Amino acid sequence: HCKAMAGDWEKLAKTMQGKAKIGKIDATVHTSITNSFGVQSYPTLKFFPKGKKDASSAVAYDSGRDFATLQKFLQERFDKAEKVKAAQDGKDSFVEVLTDKNFDENVMKDKDNLWAVKFYAPWCGHCKKVAPIWEELAMDMRDYADVDVKVGKVDVTVEKELGERFDVKGYPQFRFFPAGKKFDNKAEKFDGVRQLSNFK
Repeated sequence: HCKAMAGDWEKLAKTMQGKAKIGKIDATVHTSITNSFGVQSYPTLKFFPKGKKDASSAVAYDSGRDFATLQKFLQERFDKAEKVKAAQDGKDSFVEVLTDKNFDENVMKDKDNLWAVKFYAPWCGHCKKVAPIWEELAMDMRDYADVDVKVGKVDVTVEKELGERFDVKGYPQFRFFPAGKKFDNKAEKFDGVRQLSNFK
């Protein structure tokens, strides 16, 4: 299988030059690297988004191994990254802005949807780091037709009543409000690693 896709992998590297870096590792030689990424069969393909790169950020690829399918996968990742960046720049954001005035109407009275809410401060470094991930989560949730999830954010430096109401002491903090009747004390607090797969 590795030999069969070698030509397409080389072609992908030439086509993506300037957009993405394409590499390969001989798993029979560099065993410590492959073990750290849980490689158990060959070929195993993993894609690393821009930014911090480690085992948790690696995106496993399990689709077709032909050139056209690989190129399509990468192009979709590029397009998605552009949408996330545009949203962060204030254009077509998928994350709903929640305030002291609209929170109860939008979230607490909504029995149909699960709400994922980020409480943040604009100056917070950790908040800035998680912002594109939160945007990507909101974008992905729109594609899940069988799950009704809405994603919102609260600037607690402005919406101070909500910050006090949900006892927000540090930033960012995340609360998940399940579908159905909602109560403040029933919101689930998220304390895990702040990466897209964990939020999902």
